Amino acid sequence: YFLIAAGAPMLQKWFSNTRDPYSKDPYFLYAASNIGSLLALLAYPIYFEREFALGQQSDIWKFGYFGLIAMLLICALSGFRNLKAQTSHNLQPTTESQQPTTENLAWASRLRWILLAAVPSSLLIGVTNYLTTNIAAIPLLWVIPLALYLVTYVFAFASKPIASSNSLGRWTALLLAPLSVIMVLEATEPFIMLAAIHLVVFVLGSLACHTELSETRPDTSHLTEFYLWISVGGVVGGIFSALVAPAVFQSLAEYPITLVALAALSWRPGNDGWSKKDWLWVTGIVGSVFVLFYASQLMKLPANQFRTGITMGIPAVLCFLQIDRPLRYGASLGVFFFLAGFLGLSTGGKLVFAERSFFGVHRIVEPDGTTFRQLTHGNTIHGRQNLNPKFSKVPLTYYHPSGPIGEVMTRMFGDGKPAEVGLVGLGVGSLAAYARPGQHFTYFEIDPIVIKIARDPKLFTFLKDCFGKLDIVEGDARISLVTKKDSTFDLLVFDAFSSDSIPVHLLTLEAIDLCLKKLRPGGILAFHISNRYLSLAPILAGAAEAKGLKARYWDDPTVSDAQKLEGKEPSQWFLMARSESDFKATDHFLPWSKLNEIQTKRPWTDARSNLLEAWTTGNELGF
Repeated sequence: YFLIAAGAPMLQKWFSNTRDPYSKDPYFLYAASNIGSLLALLAYPIYFEREFALGQQSDIWKFGYFGLIAMLLICALSGFRNLKAQTSHNLQPTTESQQPTTENLAWASRLRWILLAAVPSSLLIGVTNYLTTNIAAIPLLWVIPLALYLVTYVFAFASKPIASSNSLGRWTALLLAPLSVIMVLEATEPFIMLAAIHLVVFVLGSLACHTELSETRPDTSHLTEFYLWISVGGVVGGIFSALVAPAVFQSLAEYPITLVALAALSWRPGNDGWSKKDWLWVTGIVGSVFVLFYASQLMKLPANQFRTGITMGIPAVLCFLQIDRPLRYGASLGVFFFLAGFLGLSTGGKLVFAERSFFGVHRIVEPDGTTFRQLTHGNTIHGRQNLNPKFSKVPLTYYHPSGPIGEVMTRMFGDGKPAEVGLVGLGVGSLAAYARPGQHFTYFEIDPIVIKIARDPKLFTFLKDCFGKLDIVEGDARISLVTKKDSTFDLLVFDAFSSDSIPVHLLTLEAIDLCLKKLRPGGILAFHISNRYLSLAPILAGAAEAKGLKARYWDDPTVSDAQKLEGKEPSQWFLMARSESDFKATDHFLPWSKLNEIQTKRPWTDARSNLLEAWTTGNELGF
C-alpha cells in the first residue's frame, strides 16, 4: 500500500527532471492520479464487485500489480536517461544566473499545508457519518462524499483552477451559518435538499483548502516534501475523526468541530488577530442563548424544533454577521454548536442517555406527548418501551405482538413448552418479553454499549422482567455461533441491523449453512429485513431456493392509528425452514407468503455480494 501510494509523487518527481515543457510545474499530474482514484471508486461497486468473486478480483489485482510494475520500470528507464543527459549537460560551465535555485520553506507553511489537508480529510468522515446516520441511512451513500472529495483535488490541481481559494472560502463562509442552524434543528426532511446543503458546503470547503494547497505549492525541489505534509494532514484528519472522536465524544461532535475549523481557516497570517472585541462578541452570543433558553423554559415550550429555533435564531444571526472576521466567525460557530449540545436542544423530547461506541451514537429519548422511552441510532429506532407499568412488559416497534415476529414467537412458544431461542441483535431486549419459564433465550450482541443499555433496569426492564433464562454473548454472531453445539436452537432470529446498515456476512449462503447446523429438526430461521432502501426478500428467496429450503415472507407496512399509539412500527420478516411442516405453527396466519410467490435474485456468498442488486425505489417489495 505504501509503495503504491508513494508512486504518484515519485512519478511527478521523475517527470520534473525531464525536458518536457510542463516539467517545471508537474503538479497537474496529481489531478490525473485523483481521476484514477475516482474511476476505481465508482467502478468497484458498479462493475467489479458484481461481476467477479473475491478470488477473481485478487487475480485481477495481481496482474494489475505486474502491469503497474512494468509501466513504472519504463518510466524509471526514461527518467534515468533524462537524468544522465542532464548530468552530462550540467558538467558544462554555467554562469551564476544559470545556477538552479531552491526556495527555503518556513515551518509556518508546512503547518498550514497540514491543516489545509487535515480539515477536508476530517470533514469527509464527519459529513459521511452525519448523512448516513442522522439524515438517511442509505447503503453506499458514503461513496458520494468520497467521490466529491477526490473531485475537489482534481479541480484544485488542474492546470487552470476554477476559482481562487479566497472566493471559494467566501462562499463556504456564507453557507456555514445556515448549515449550522439546520444541524442544530436536527432536520431530516426533505432529504434531497438537506443532503445537498451538507455536500455543497463540504465540496466548497474542501475545494477552498485544496485550491490553497495548489496555490502555495513549492518549487519542484520540494515536491516530495510537499506531498509528505499533505499526507500527514490527511492522516491527522482521519485519526481525529475515526479514532479520537469516537473515544472522546458522545455525539458526532467531530463534524461541527471541523466546520468551525473550516470557518477559522480563512484567516491568514498577517490578517487581524484575536482582540478584546472578539471576546465581547462571543460572550454576547453566549448570553443571548441563555436568555432565550430560559425564556422558552418560562413559556413552557416543549422540547422540539420550534423551541430550538426560538433559542438559537438570534445567536445564529450574530454568528453570520462575522463572516468577514474568520477567527471571530469560527469562535462564534463553536460556541453556537457547544451551547446547543450542552442545553440538549431539539432532541424531540427528554434526553435520558447518550453514549458512543465504535458502532455509532446511541441515544435514549422520551418523546414529548408520549409515555414511551426509546433507543435510537441516528434516525432509526432500535427499541421502545412503555413507561406505564400496565404496558411496560409489552414488546413494541417491530416486535409488537400483532406483527410478524410477534406472531411467530407467540404461536411457537406461547404454550410455555421448553425451547432454545437464539437472537442475533439485542436492542433493548424486546423479544425477551416472549420468554416463558423453562425456556432459554441466548442473545448475540457485538456492541458493548447496547448490552450495557439493555441490562440497566433504570433504562429498560425487558431483560429484568423476563420469565425465562437469559444469556448474552458479546461478539460477532457468526463467530460466536461456531462455538455453539449443533442442533441447539428451535428458532434463530437475525435482527442485527445498525441504522439500516446491512450485515452482509449474516445473509450469505455460508452463513445460512452454519445456522442450519445449529438448528434443531423442525427449527426456523427468522430474518428481520425492514429497510427503507433495499429489498432483501428476493436475495434471501434466492438463498432459500439454492439451499432447497422452504420460506415465508410477511411485509407488514401499514400500522393503524391505534397501533401507532401503542408503539408499533411497520416491519418485514423472512422465514426459512427445512420443510413445509416446520411452518405448521405460523401458517395459521394468512399474511405469510410462500417461496413460489416471491421473486428470487442471485443469493449472496462470502465471495460475492453487492448491495446494488437489492436496491429498491421504496415501492418495490420484492414480489
